[in-house]
Amino acid sequence: MNKIEQKYEQKIGEIEEKYTSIIQNGKKIDKENATLINIPHNTEISRPVFYGSNRDIHPKDFLNRVEEYFSIKQTYVGEKIIVIGDCLKATAHNWFSTIRFQ
Repeated sequence: MNKIEQKYEQKIGEIEEKYTSIIQNGKKIDKENATLINIPHNTEISRPVFYGSNRDIHPKDFLNRVEEYFSIKQTYVGEKIIVIGDCLKATAHNWFSTIRFQ
């Protein structure tokens, strides 16, 4: 396992530990902030995909779709970078992989 993969695994572990929550009586309790949060509806929305090619959607449109996805899924700030990494494909993913841990 190379350094980048180790850092990636470490970050995932930190995020999972930080945002571990428990379900009680239909509410999700955020352990870190000790607040009750309503569990979001199971809204079906697919992750936007961006390839970074000339035939792809405009980057601003992709960012708008990602923001909408995060809003609907109520994604934590720490999880967003992982989701973005999964949304990027081909050229965009190669670029993202080179700058992620700089």
